Amino acid sequence: MSSNYPYINARIRAMQSELITPADLAMLADGKDADDVARYLAKTAYGPDIEKGLHLYHGAQGVEEGIRKNVLKKFVQIRDMMDEDGKHMIEVWLRKWEIRDIKTILRAQHSGVMDSAVVENLYAVGKLHKSVLAELAKTHDARQLIEMLGSMRSPYTKVLRAALPQYESSRSLFPLEFALDRDYYAELERAATELQSSEDQEIVHAWLINEIHVVNVLLLARLYHETMPLAQKISFFLPLPKRQSTPYADYLNRHSFKEAMMAAAGALKRGAYGEFVAGHVDGSLESLIRGLEKLRIQEQISLFGQDPLSIAIVLAYLYAKHNEGANLRILVYGLKSGLPKSRIESELVYA
Repeated sequence: MSSNYPYINARIRAMQSELITPADLAMLADGKDADDVARYLAKTAYGPDIEKGLHLYHGAQGVEEGIRKNVLKKFVQIRDMMDEDGKHMIEVWLRKWEIRDIKTILRAQHSGVMDSAVVENLYAVGKLHKSVLAELAKTHDARQLIEMLGSMRSPYTKVLRAALPQYESSRSLFPLEFALDRDYYAELERAATELQSSEDQEIVHAWLINEIHVVNVLLLARLYHETMPLAQKISFFLPLPKRQSTPYADYLNRHSFKEAMMAAAGALKRGAYGEFVAGHVDGSLESLIRGLEKLRIQEQISLFGQDPLSIAIVLAYLYAKHNEGANLRILVYGLKSGLPKSRIESELVYA
């Protein structure tokens, strides 16, 4: 155990008490516009950052900028509390949101629907700042985006360049997305082995194994109906730490999508996943994937229930804070777009 954990635990518990409650999120979903969200946040720990955001941008964009600044500030505060090995772990973890933004841009380019809404929905909470992401969003295709990343000496350049020929020959995003995910989880595994506390190592490895399993279940949902050779599909599943076996070839060979998803969700040994898939597998693929992602977020935040004097509480807060920021962004842009309350609430993740 790190000698800092009693202090870190006290600080995080105080920060946790500032998180917006599900009741207040539901109240905000009943608001008239983004200004209602801004007025509410002005009375919370977000206040100073919302004020700064509104000095830079008008309306919903200013509110979103304030939310982004506050989330990033909290991430930096958490990182700076940690010992050196813990700091590195958090820095690697933050790459998750950079990768999410790169994928968002690649998907928009691939589908030919790049517009201002794509840029507005980028998280920009890592080292890829919003201005940099806006420039990346101006690139015309994956090759140009990768070259721009290369000019910035981005760590993502090498893995994306290696996957580019397969993307260009197949016109499928799977090679690029898999390359980013594989590199990210491999780096997380390396960072976990560098943690000084054996308990922290065990916590992170257990979390990482489950996280990769869930990512692979989500991938199975997207890959099952793809018209590509089985061997190629199998190559896109993420390897598990410590060379644990992955049964996804068997799942892909199941006679029906429902059978494949039920088997994969059941293998997670988390009852909530199997129950959700059983109730939603016959619906739309989009709603199934979104529901699984919500369960994944709730499980990540449930790390609060583990040893409070370990890295578990740190990871739990990082996920909880990010989820709060994502919920607030949904509220801001949902109200700005005039979406009904029921539609906005369906997108929120309560945890």
